[in-house]
Amino acid sequence: MTVALIIVATVVFLGKRKEKKIDSGGMIWDVDTPRKPQPSASPKPDPASSLPPKPGPQTPVIPPALGLISRVRLIGSSGAFLGKKFSGALPFILSRSDIEVVVIAESTISAPHALLFLGDDSPEVKDMNSSNGVVVNGMKLPSDWQVVEPGLNIKFGKAEISISGKSFRVIAGDALGAVCGPYEHTVVISRESLNVVKLGAADANISDAHVLFYVQDNQIQIRDLSSRSGTRVNGQEATRNQMLQTGDRIQLGMSEFILQPE
Repeated sequence: MTVALIIVATVVFLGKRKEKKIDSGGMIWDVDTPRKPQPSASPKPDPASSLPPKPGPQTPVIPPALGLISRVRLIGSSGAFLGKKFSGALPFILSRSDIEVVVIAESTISAPHALLFLGDDSPEVKDMNSSNGVVVNGMKLPSDWQVVEPGLNIKFGKAEISISGKSFRVIAGDALGAVCGPYEHTVVISRESLNVVKLGAADANISDAHVLFYVQDNQIQIRDLSSRSGTRVNGQEATRNQMLQTGDRIQLGMSEFILQPE
């Protein structure tokens, strides 16, 4: 019994040994020393976290809306109108002299369609690069001033007019029965109202009704109206519906203008 107790006590005592220590006398003692605290392991970085973020759905960048173009300024850059400024509400006709726009509500008439001068003698008419042309006595007229013999009627599309002195009456078409006049100046026949910007007679090569400025899909465009000397944009002959940009150079006759929307 005594031997068994000794064995049990020895085992318990040895189980508590965690570190051996030698004293100065050379004896080895079993001592119970606390375990040193170990530094906690740093978490390993997630490989996915080092990757750049995946692009998500992007919000489309919408450019600022352009203001509606309603007016244009022309600044003389060379020629007789150097340094002068002209502006007008679109659409407008650029003219050398006094003209008046006469509206005939007919869908087959262009805007503008023709020039008409009701002089003291025989009237004169000029097609302005219209879609359906000008017809007198069954013949389509060229794009130049033509004398109309007394008693002959003039057709603009489906509209037909009969001239009496400085007035005329619509005798066919949607505006049948309309009476227009009398007129002292050259008139522009158009299916809709147009403004007129008068330059003056300083450049004789600019026609009475030279070019049309208008807006299509908020884009400034021009159309030469069968003018005497034509219209050029940045040195090139203008097309029928030439699109314009700010700063374009517009040449009429011997004069040049810089375009600036207002």
